[in-house]
Amino acid sequence: MSCHLKLLRVSRRILAVFACALMLQGLASAQDLAEDLVAYWPLDDDFNDQVGDFDGEGFGSSDIEFGPGKFGNGIVLDGEDQYVEIVGGDIDGLDFVDEGSMSISAWFRVDAFDTSWQALIAKGEQDAWRLHRNAGNCGMAFTAGEPDVTSGICVNDGEIHHVVATSLEGEKTIYIDGEWAADGFQDPIGVPNTNNRVRIGDNPSTNNREWEGLIDDVAIWGRALTEDEVGEIWAGGEAGASIGDLVGLPPGLLGDYNN
Repeated sequence: MSCHLKLLRVSRRILAVFACALMLQGLASAQDLAEDLVAYWPLDDDFNDQVGDFDGEGFGSSDIEFGPGKFGNGIVLDGEDQYVEIVGGDIDGLDFVDEGSMSISAWFRVDAFDTSWQALIAKGEQDAWRLHRNAGNCGMAFTAGEPDVTSGICVNDGEIHHVVATSLEGEKTIYIDGEWAADGFQDPIGVPNTNNRVRIGDNPSTNNREWEGLIDDVAIWGRALTEDEVGEIWAGGEAGASIGDLVGLPPGLLGDYNN
């Protein structure tokens, strides 16, 4: 009997160590994703940045509606004249000209691709960055220094999709629904249009490129995410994982997300 009790105690210790290891792995993962996270807009019921000062304001002839998104609510834009402009924070704080590296993550649904180059989120034209529809096609494109990197994966099927766009010293990559979709080398992010305020659902440099559909859980980093980190956010797709959940550890554990 004593032998069985000893084995039971040892088994419990092994399980405890294994559980602790899994917890530490989760903490490390969250710390990785929190690194250089400079802005995060859950878009559940407001346009506020949850990790920095880059709060947004809604614009349009009618109020922007919040509707069921991937996580809670998201914004549903009408494709006419609605967009969210990031009015808070340093106007140059989302340029990434000096660093040259950045990442964007967002969940979205296309209700209509009826205008070429419809913008999901953008800083501007020319050498500024933008994540948008690929011309008049059914895929997505990313620009952070000319020319565009384009994906041929169609996303205008009425379903919610996930996109990540990364820039690392001229190397640009697009991931759609957790998988590599396109990459290419471009010029570094450049100076033009740095006086634009970022817009979610529109391009501040040009007219008539408003998004029509859902946008949810948008985040920007000042570095290029790894393929493993993209996989963590995609999390199998069915449920996915919000950035808030992935980095939402107890207060004080990570300290300032931006530090």
